[in-house]
Amino acid sequence: MKRWKNARLLAVLAAAVLAAAGLGGCGKQEADLLSLVEITYSGLDGEGQAVAVLDPPPQALEALGEDAQALLDTVRRVKVEPWQGLSNGDEITLTLECSPQAAEELGYRLKDTSRTVTVSGLQELRPVDLFQGVEVTFSGVAPFGEAVATWDGSGDPFLEQVVYNVQPNQGLSNGDTVTVSAKYLPWAAEDALCRPKADTKTFTVEGLDHYLAQPEELTAQALDTLDQDARALLTAKFSVLDEGMLYDLLGYTHDQTGTIGEPTPAAAYLLTAKGEGYGANYGNLLVLVYRAQLDLVNGEKWALPQWDRYTGEAYFPVAYPNLVVDGAGQVSADTAARLFQGQATTLEEVHTAWALQYLDRYEVQELTPQQLGWA
Repeated sequence: MKRWKNARLLAVLAAAVLAAAGLGGCGKQEADLLSLVEITYSGLDGEGQAVAVLDPPPQALEALGEDAQALLDTVRRVKVEPWQGLSNGDEITLTLECSPQAAEELGYRLKDTSRTVTVSGLQELRPVDLFQGVEVTFSGVAPFGEAVATWDGSGDPFLEQVVYNVQPNQGLSNGDTVTVSAKYLPWAAEDALCRPKADTKTFTVEGLDHYLAQPEELTAQALDTLDQDARALLTAKFSVLDEGMLYDLLGYTHDQTGTIGEPTPAAAYLLTAKGEGYGANYGNLLVLVYRAQLDLVNGEKWALPQWDRYTGEAYFPVAYPNLVVDGAGQVSADTAARLFQGQATTLEEVHTAWALQYLDRYEVQELTPQQLGWA
């Protein structure tokens, strides 16, 4: 964009500034050359550039008189400061790099050699909020929650060209923060005549359920539900002297007859996953261990008398994986996903099978009867 006055106005202006004015009796004419400077602005608002040249039209030269061209030749160039990174409304300074002495020898006195002007006419960019209509959705269960950023199609059309990325986007818990970055091509923003605002925005993770990690989070209602489920499972297996169960327990099964008493609570463990990098298969495991009295007789005669009959206690662990606590503190578990393994004739063997075997992947807490309400 050029800052130009029309030729007639320039001629009038030149005649006015060159009206004979006695300066100290010297009779020199005052010349306002800066009023004849042509300023060209280019670029976008905020990134504009300015170039200034002293190249008046013929009408202005005529008004300056016969030595006009010689007067112009005394000016080496018009310096502009600053000349780039300009916005509408900025002020720039025009400075004539010239020889006032040479002008005086021609009978002129320069009015001034420096002047401030205001930038105008640069192409303005509309501000664009890159995150208008952007939503971050949190899913999964803490501490393994995930985050995804989506744009709902509202806001400036330029947002169609923006790609959003969330980091971190997994391994999240409530209260964590994630940063959404908006990626776009700078030239595309210029072509769309928009000026994007901040290209990152922070969001706080919220609304995730979490894996039960502390005994205090285990509600009486949830424990009662799991306890009833475990007892029902064991009672059903005890009533039919389940062969698979007895084989795992004793290492043999040969048409046993006899009885297995009612299951009663003996111990419990809470295993919580150390993290995604440790190889845990579950977010947590609640292991309920029950004791029962066995009196079994084998259906075949064995050479070793101790195999003819087994009388004594045995321990039966039932494990429930992935107990989840919601925002209201309610605990849920999928009883169909329970694990029934690790039966043993001593509690120490159960402790080894469940509490010690998985220390590389889980934090293990042994729960007291008081914590479980079994005391």
